[in-house]
Amino acid sequence: MFPDAAMEIPYKGAKAMILLEEGDSRFVNTLFEKMYAELPEPKKKK
Repeated sequence: MFPDAAMEIPYKGAKAMILLEEGDSRFVNTLFEKMYAELPEPKKKK
């Protein structure tokens, strides 16, 4: 999704995650907009 994003391992044994730094609000907004579009529809309650 973001091939140029900085990746960091937050703790030992974790997968690498996108590093977000303070002041990246435009990047964070874009990230959430793209993630939201890929979420599955909510399941209907019985």
